[in-house]
Parts: sequence; structure tokens; C-alpha cells
Amino acid sequence: MDTLKVDVFFLWICMGTTFLEKDIRSVRLMLNAAHNDLYSMLFSIDFKAPGKVLFLSLFLGVCGIDRFYIGDTLMGVFKLLTGGGFGIVLFIDWFTISKVIRERNYDKLLAYLY
Repeated sequence: MDTLKVDVFFLWICMGTTFLEKDIRSVRLMLNAAHNDLYSMLFSIDFKAPGKVLFLSLFLGVCGIDRFYIGDTLMGVFKLLTGGGFGIVLFIDWFTISKVIRERNYDKLLAYLY
């Protein structure tokens, strides 16, 4: 993929803190090695915004909405039925859910590239 396309993708996705800091360099290398046909598909990937997930966790996490949003239905149901895991899971999610969503975004990108 040419450098301009990689830079556009980075402005759109990576600079929006969609991936973990440690993964950004490997993403750039993979995109440089990727075929040009993949470029249009990259913009169709449904990356979740870590800020939005954190917002959901802070205000609706007790109902499990944050976990439903990221596709973790079982944990969402657990949080819904137990009031955020009796507050314990809710508190832990406030500090970890942004990292979880960044890792899942990276896994989605890997699935498209390989």
C-alpha cells in the first residue's frame, strides 16, 4: 500500500487512539506491506471508540451497557443482573475497558489483513 494511503488511515483511525500505543508501529508496518485492494475495506471495519466505551462504562456500566456495546453479551447480562457485579466488576471496568476495546480493535484489523 502506498505511503499516502497509510497516512490517511493513520489520521482516521490510529490518531484517534483506536489501538494500543505498542501496536501502532506494527499496524503501520502491516499496512505498508498490504495490497492496495485492502485499503477500501479498512474503512468498513467497525472499530469501537475507547472514549465512547469508557463513557458508557462510567454512566451505564451498572446495567452492563458497556459490555453489550463491545459484544461481550455474557458479561453484560451478568452486570445487568448483579448491579455491575455488585460494584466490583463495574469498578474494574472503569480502568480496563479502554484497553480491552483497543486490543479487540487490533484483533479486528489483523483479521482483515490476514
